[in-house]
Amino acid sequence: MKPSKVSKSSSHVRNRTRTVKMTSTAHGLTSQAGLIPVVKYLDRIGFEKTVKQSVPHRRGENADHHLSDVVLLTLVGMMGGATSMAKVTTVWADSVLRKVAGWIKIPVETTILRIFKEVSDRQISQFETLTHTLRGQHWRRLLRSGKSKTGIQSVQWVDVDSTVDTVCGRQEGSAKGFNPKKKGARSYHPQLAFLAETKEILQAWFRTGNAFTSNGVVEFTKQLLAHLPNRMRIIFRGDSGYFVGDLLEFLDTRGHGYLIKVKLKNLNALLAKQAWTAIQGRPGWEQSEFQYRCGGWSRSRQFVAVRIKQPKGDGKK
Repeated sequence: MKPSKVSKSSSHVRNRTRTVKMTSTAHGLTSQAGLIPVVKYLDRIGFEKTVKQSVPHRRGENADHHLSDVVLLTLVGMMGGATSMAKVTTVWADSVLRKVAGWIKIPVETTILRIFKEVSDRQISQFETLTHTLRGQHWRRLLRSGKSKTGIQSVQWVDVDSTVDTVCGRQEGSAKGFNPKKKGARSYHPQLAFLAETKEILQAWFRTGNAFTSNGVVEFTKQLLAHLPNRMRIIFRGDSGYFVGDLLEFLDTRGHGYLIKVKLKNLNALLAKQAWTAIQGRPGWEQSEFQYRCGGWSRSRQFVAVRIKQPKGDGKK
């Protein structure tokens, strides 16, 4: 596929394309055709303009490229499979992709890295806000088009989890911590929140590798809720690493729900005391619901447990 017409402007870095028609011919083929809809979508929603408004960043008068440029280039490059800045520039080496996006001059790897190094802590926070701004705009467009009512639904399930990202060498911010795939290796331990309905990543915090699963989860949740519609009630869902009294207390006071796997030292003894009932239609399965107050809690909370009868062993260890 190749563009049959590209509009021209006086810029020596960008051609602001208005209309690009695609034709299938034997010449000018591209391996990056899958990124063309991405580029056109980002242009249609005014992505670069939103970046400039949300994350102000000044460069010299003679600078060819700006922060909004390298953010766009990196985003599209990552969608094209790039795992480094060098590979981002490789993706954009495709002449057809550049013409469709209106780029005349692509910055080299060192320029991209230099611009990103100019980003301040304040601007990093602004980038976090930017992701929420873009998501809100997207939800409103879907609502107006009648394609989705995600943004106005009163209840949404939110899955929160952490992941381990192993690094090579002594990368800044990395540390030795829980690493099931490569024990003893340095890593990062980011925390993420997903919208269960759409699989969107609602929020992500970058953390060092020795951070415990629930480190900062209350502040993480506060920030998440601050950027979700006020009328939306969430059901926080997480594994046992998030069985933390402060988090449960916070969600209770804000009127939100939660479904979190329990982690207690005396759990087996506690379950042995409960009344169990058979689960209809599930032979061998039983369930129990009860109230319990852990030490340090201000009140008791509801616990739900299930168990299955295991077949007797054959005497082998």
